[in-house]
Amino acid sequence: MLGGAMKSVSKKLMKGYLEDTWTMVAFSIIFLLLKTYVVQYTYNAVWPRLVENSGGSTERFRSLRFHEALMLVLFVSFIL
Repeated sequence: MLGGAMKSVSKKLMKGYLEDTWTMVAFSIIFLLLKTYVVQYTYNAVWPRLVENSGGSTERFRSLRFHEALMLVLFVSFIL
């Protein structure tokens, strides 16, 4: 569902740039980095609250680093 929406939106946005390969590569990298930042931010904001709400302790919680979030985004992208 989400993949199809991204394809149609990217076609509309990239209508004039489809011939330029470097522009497509640059937009793909920017989009990947944006997804990575969103994953990192949401994990670091939500996970401690989920643990606390379930009665656990967040003493040993370690924030997700950017490269770890990038690996997670790449992993999920390859699976889907």
